[in-house]
Amino acid sequence: MKGRRDEADDLADHLGDEHDLSILREALLANPDPFGSEDVVQTTVGLIGQRRAQLRLNARRIGERLYVERPKDLADRFAHYWETWQSWGWKPGRS
Repeated sequence: MKGRRDEADDLADHLGDEHDLSILREALLANPDPFGSEDVVQTTVGLIGQRRAQLRLNARRIGERLYVERPKDLADRFAHYWETWQSWGWKPGRS
């Protein structure tokens, strides 16, 4: 479960960073004057585009691994884990 959680965290980080960069890009293009010359702004926008593409690719790869199972299959697998764990005699409040 820790591995799935870590991958979900990584996915959220990649998507959040991609979104933040899209907002930064919009701000740069809407009001470029405070950010420097047109060349600086265009170079920055280009770099933002490259980074966003890399983040989307990484997010897609993580998502494909994380969501390879259909939701029903994943739920069935976790139910099996739970049932197996319960069969070992675990009770709430006991270690």
